[in-house]
Amino acid sequence: MRRFHGVLMAAALMVLWVMTGPAGAVTLDEFFQQRPDIPDNISKWSGNTDKVWILREWIKITTERNEDYETARRILADLEKGTAAPPSTPTVPGPGGSPTAPSGPSAGALEKLGVRVVRCGADGPHWRLVDIQWLDEQAAGGRHHIYVETQNEGGGRQTGVEVTFFWADGETKARTEDKPAPELGANFPMYHAGNCYGARVSDGLPSDKVEGMGLGTPEQPAFTIHTCFLLTFRKESRQAPPDETPPAPNPGNEPSDGFTPPPGNPAPGEPPAPAPGSDDDGAAAPPAASSDSESGNLAGVHWYSGDKEMIGDRGGWNVETVCGLDQGGQVDTAMQNARRAKEHGLTNIIRLDWRGGCPVPKEPAEFQAYGDRFIELVKQFSGVARHFIVGNEPNIESFINAQRYAAAFTYIYNRKKEMPAGILLLACCSATFSPNVNAEGKFADGNYLDWMADMCNRITQVDGFAIHAYGDPTQGNADPRQPCNRNGWPFDGGFQSFRDQAKVIAKKWGDSKPLYITECNTDTNGLDAPNPVDTYQSGWLLKAYEAVRAYNAARGGLPPVRALCWFVDRDDGQWGSFALRKIPKAREDMRAAFHDPANR
Repeated sequence: MRRFHGVLMAAALMVLWVMTGPAGAVTLDEFFQQRPDIPDNISKWSGNTDKVWILREWIKITTERNEDYETARRILADLEKGTAAPPSTPTVPGPGGSPTAPSGPSAGALEKLGVRVVRCGADGPHWRLVDIQWLDEQAAGGRHHIYVETQNEGGGRQTGVEVTFFWADGETKARTEDKPAPELGANFPMYHAGNCYGARVSDGLPSDKVEGMGLGTPEQPAFTIHTCFLLTFRKESRQAPPDETPPAPNPGNEPSDGFTPPPGNPAPGEPPAPAPGSDDDGAAAPPAASSDSESGNLAGVHWYSGDKEMIGDRGGWNVETVCGLDQGGQVDTAMQNARRAKEHGLTNIIRLDWRGGCPVPKEPAEFQAYGDRFIELVKQFSGVARHFIVGNEPNIESFINAQRYAAAFTYIYNRKKEMPAGILLLACCSATFSPNVNAEGKFADGNYLDWMADMCNRITQVDGFAIHAYGDPTQGNADPRQPCNRNGWPFDGGFQSFRDQAKVIAKKWGDSKPLYITECNTDTNGLDAPNPVDTYQSGWLLKAYEAVRAYNAARGGLPPVRALCWFVDRDDGQWGSFALRKIPKAREDMRAAFHDPANR
C-alpha cells in the first residue's frame, strides 16, 4: 500500500509539473497571483506599484528562504536577462509616488536632505527615474555609495548603459553591469556631506537627473555619516507626463540653482574623492584606493598637538582619552583638545575608561553608576565627537576576560537610546601580541585573537571596532606592507596584524562594522623596550597607509578600515618617546599622509 501511494504521489507531481512547467517558467504576473500579499503589502508602505521594483524589494527584505523565494529570484534573473515576458501593464509611479515628490519610508528623509529630481521633459525616448531610495546608516551597513540601476521598457535589467556621476566642478562615468541580484548595476562612492553629488544616464538620450545627494542624515546633514542612495532609471518611448515641467536651461554639468558644494570642497577641477574602481563596494584600485573614511581622510593621530601645518585642510582623525570617568581634570583636558582638533578640521574619537587602569567595571553591581556617568560624558562631548570607544585593551588592563567586557559593553549599548542621536559606540579590542584571559582574571591558553573572537561572539550590537596595529621595523620585517613572522607566533607579529583582527571580526559581523585603527607606531614591546624615537625608519608610516589602502581596495567580505592613527602626537612626558614632536622624520611622514590625496 505504501509503495502504491508513492506511485500515485509521483504521478500527481508529474501532472502538476506538466501543467505549470518548471518554477523558472512562472511569470511575474502568475507569481503575484499566487502571492498577492507581496504586491499588496509592499505597495502600501512604499507607494510604488511597479511590479518589477516590488519583486526586487521583496527579495531584499524577506526572511523567507523557501520555494517562493527561489522562484522570485529566478523570475527576476530572467527579467533582467530579457528572457522573460514583462509583467502586464507595467506601472510607473504616478504623481503620488513620483520621485519628484517621493513617498514611502525614505520620502521624508529625501525631502529634508534637499535631494531633488530634475525631469528632462522629453517628448520622445528618454530615461525616466522610476524609483529613488535613501538608506540610513544602519541600512547602509558601512557603504557610502550612490547605486544606479538601468532598465529596459519592460522593467528588465539593461546593462552597458553609461551613467554620469557629477559634482560642482567635475564628473566621472561608469557603465551598468550584470551584477548578481539584488545588487544594482553601477555605483559611485560618496565622501562629502551636504548636497554635493548628482547622477544621470548619459547614453545619448535625454535623462532625468538627481541632484543634492551626499553623506549625512536629516538630523546631522553636515556629518559624513555613511548612507546610500539607490536610483532606478527606465528607458521609455512615451512623452513625459504634463506634470513634469522641463527644468530651466542648464548648460553642461553645472548644477541647478541651490546645488552647492559642501565647505572644504576640492579646488576647481579636482574630484571630491578618488574615482571609483571596478570593485562591487566602489573602492578604487591602487594607487587611488578608497580610504572608506568618514572624516574624508584615512590619516589621523592620537592626542593631536595643534600642529595645523602638519594636518593641512583635508580632514583626518584625532583620538582623545578619558582614563577614568571620575577624573574631572582628564575630562577638561580631553574636551579642550577635542575642541581644537574639531576647529582644525579633524574628526574626534573619544575613548572613555571606567577608572584609571580599568576600562570597564568587572561587576554588574557597578553598571548603573558606570552607565550614568558614561552617558553624561557622551552628552558633554557630543558637540565635538560622535565616535566613542568603550574602554581599552581589557585583557591587559585589569585582566578582564571577554565575557566580562561583553557584558559591560552590552549594558552601555542597551542605553544608547539615552544618548544624543547619531552617536557611534565602538567596542575596543585586546592588546596585540598578548595572551588571552580567563574568568579568574589570569592569563590563559590562547592569545589576543581568541579574546577578540570570544568578545565578538558575545555582543549582539555594535557600531564598529577600535583596534591597534603595531610593527617594529627592527624586528621580523621592516616593511609594514609585508607579513612579519616573529617568535614563532601563530599570528602576524607586525603591522599586518590588523588583517588578522579584521578576519576575526568578519567571522561574526562580515563587512558591516568598520574598523578604526586608533593606535599604531613602531613599538611592539611597551615603554621598557626601544621606542619609536629609536626604531622609526623614514617612510614606515607611508608604507603603513599604503598597506591599509591596498586592504580596503581588495577587502572582499572583510570590514573597511576608516582610520589609521599614530600613537601619539602630543608630548605628554610619559609617552614622549612615542610622540611625533620628538621624531622629526615620523612627523614629516605623518604630514605627507595627511596631505596625500590617496588617503581621501
